[in-house]
Amino acid sequence: MSYAVESAKVGHIPTVFIELDMDFCALRSGIGACTATQTGDDKCHNTYSTCNDPANFDKTIKTYRFCEKNASIPVGINAIPLIKSVSFASQEITPGKGLGVRGSVRVNFIDAPWPDTEIDPYWQERTYDTTNSGTFWGKFKARNPYYENRVLRVRRGYLTAVFDWSNFVDSVYVIDRLDGISKNDDVTVVAKDILKLADDKKALFPKPSNGRLSADISDTDTSFTLVPSGVGAEYKTSGKLAISGEVVVYSRSGDTFTVTRGASNTTAEVHSADDTAQEVGIFDDEKIQDVIYELLTTYSGISTDYIDKDAWDDESTAYLAGVWNAEITEPTGINTLIGELTEQGLCRVWWDELEQQIPFRAVKPLPDGLPVLTDESHFLSKTIDVKTDTTQRIATALIYFAQKKPTEKIDDLKNYELRVATPDLDAISALQYGTNPFKKIYSRWFKKTSLGRVNALADSLIKTYRDAPRVIEFNLVPALQLKVGDLFIAETRKIQRVSGAIESVPFEVVYAQPTDNDDIKYKAQEVSVNIPISNRYDIPILDDVDVNLYDYFVNEFGVPDQGITVNFEILEDVFITGSTVSNYALTVDDRWPSGVTIILINKGLIAGRGGKGADACWYYQSLNSSPRIDEEIFSIGEDGEDGGNALLVDYPIIIDNTNGTIGGGAGGGGAGVSILLGDDLSSEYSGAGGGGAPIGHGGARGYIQQFLDGVEYYYTDSNFETAGTTATKTQGGDAGIKFCKSTPSPFGYTANGGKGGDLAQNGENGYSPLYPSSFTPGVGGIAGDAIHGNSFITWQNTGSILGTVT
Repeated sequence: MSYAVESAKVGHIPTVFIELDMDFCALRSGIGACTATQTGDDKCHNTYSTCNDPANFDKTIKTYRFCEKNASIPVGINAIPLIKSVSFASQEITPGKGLGVRGSVRVNFIDAPWPDTEIDPYWQERTYDTTNSGTFWGKFKARNPYYENRVLRVRRGYLTAVFDWSNFVDSVYVIDRLDGISKNDDVTVVAKDILKLADDKKALFPKPSNGRLSADISDTDTSFTLVPSGVGAEYKTSGKLAISGEVVVYSRSGDTFTVTRGASNTTAEVHSADDTAQEVGIFDDEKIQDVIYELLTTYSGISTDYIDKDAWDDESTAYLAGVWNAEITEPTGINTLIGELTEQGLCRVWWDELEQQIPFRAVKPLPDGLPVLTDESHFLSKTIDVKTDTTQRIATALIYFAQKKPTEKIDDLKNYELRVATPDLDAISALQYGTNPFKKIYSRWFKKTSLGRVNALADSLIKTYRDAPRVIEFNLVPALQLKVGDLFIAETRKIQRVSGAIESVPFEVVYAQPTDNDDIKYKAQEVSVNIPISNRYDIPILDDVDVNLYDYFVNEFGVPDQGITVNFEILEDVFITGSTVSNYALTVDDRWPSGVTIILINKGLIAGRGGKGADACWYYQSLNSSPRIDEEIFSIGEDGEDGGNALLVDYPIIIDNTNGTIGGGAGGGGAGVSILLGDDLSSEYSGAGGGGAPIGHGGARGYIQQFLDGVEYYYTDSNFETAGTTATKTQGGDAGIKFCKSTPSPFGYTANGGKGGDLAQNGENGYSPLYPSSFTPGVGGIAGDAIHGNSFITWQNTGSILGTVT
């Protein structure tokens, strides 16, 4: 037999049982581990509130089973006949809006006398009449005051000649409240689905911290003590704390904290005694299913028995990509956090009350083989109602991300570095909807490097909700057993094509509630057929230095799996270079696992760092002797710095450089040299070299060093203009000019520095005067190479490559 078989039979006899799972001690009073010595009426009732030896309370479960007052229960099935009525309110999934509405059941019970023979282990030892003393619910509430969040099980099914539990389906809830005994001698128990434990009023992350500063601290103090004594044990041995608007990094010994101030982009501040030191909740490069799992199990207290973690991992691996990061400085409701994650992570969790599991599913393209429900075969006559929910339509997605300070409010626009605005211009146009409803998301989870994932989120939202989804309500017989979260295809005459033919439309069940007629009332929402797959690895790269594609990937998606395809894109006008001439601008190293396909589309500039221009010479004078002695320390001009290399490749990669440039860093210009005639008015001093492109720094200005009466002086004057200029991205910096107190130079010679090289060019040599001829100007730096490792590259288009390729 089975529930589905029995539900389809004519004349079936439906019935319902309610089961309450209460904490109960596995020990017996005064026996073994239990040290209680009470006797008779003073003995406990094996519940924690009545326990005489709480230290040894050994929790197990006692199940109280109830049935309706006039139920025809077969012999052998123990049930207390106090059920008056049972009513349901289905959970409701709200796609794109977090966890939705929690499901619940409301059970009204009759209160009446009930013997303790199956309830009180010591009923025979009591001096009072355990059958007629009090009533069932009066005694139950006195003995079980800690009923909240305990399991309530609804078992709906059908009675058969031979009783069989397989003819029943179980729905599991947790008790939210127990009201009564009312003036009508009723008791009402309201229970909600398991995810109620994650309600913002019940569960927080991080957990509230109780430590307070024992004394005032300045903005430079690096240690402090928390009170009350022993409170340090509530904290980790190291981590981060939030004190007012400041975040500190700490290590702890007892109640004493050693800290680094002004962490997480906050500023060190003065704090007062008794200010709270709140532990910061941190997720660092976590997969989304792991974050949700931890929030539900560790911080909401939901049993791991309700989660198939392996199935969660498989779903995430197959359809989702990316790692999640957040620093949460104030205790925040778990429901709120999971709502953010499911919306921004394009996934969903809900409570399957029949399977007694919390499923995890990616928002993904529809699978094949969905069941088809039709007017003729499935929908109950005259129950189907079709609506269009225009409140869900989105024409523009606005997503704010890259939070500056975790201590600021989540909706403070000034606290975000980046924003993505993705409009559907056709939908906004007057020829279509003519309005622009927008969806605004503030994300604490996406980093500055998450632009690709944010774009994917915006794309998915627009494709899913650019047209208002249709919503259908209908009734089905229980035999069909659709559940919340199920997907199906609806074919009904109430949804037609332009030709009048019936359209096949995919739907998701978002609501399912039993009715008094033994039917199930459903609500289902249309599912877009345009949902893109989320398990794509698209990584836009913004202006940066020392870019390593493997590190970029790991930072956003975690360690890569074999066989994936990763698309990197350097956007138009983006500039990638090395932080020094020793570092490559961009590296593709060999840490990638086998079979990974890497594609790089370059629309910007990848260039080695430009070399620095040579510094100008300096000049020494001693004014203490007569005649004065003048001596030039350097007679050979300094050389310009060599440029850096652009691209290093040690792993196969496909590159499309159609609209981009890859070039070696240019050399810096050499310095000129000086001419010294012993006549200060006619001497000429060298100019510095210009910086090589890109952004090589110009050489420093020269100066004169003098000694007068034992005092050392350095000086330049308004005419001492020998500094080279810093290069632009592609153009070398100008050379510094010579200095001569006689203007124009009496000899017409030039001692200017060399100009820095343009992108991928050598820097110019410095210039020297004709006298003395033994002085040698500085040599311009040599340009770096464009590409090392060309054999690993498959070119879709070479575009502009400037410099040596090896």
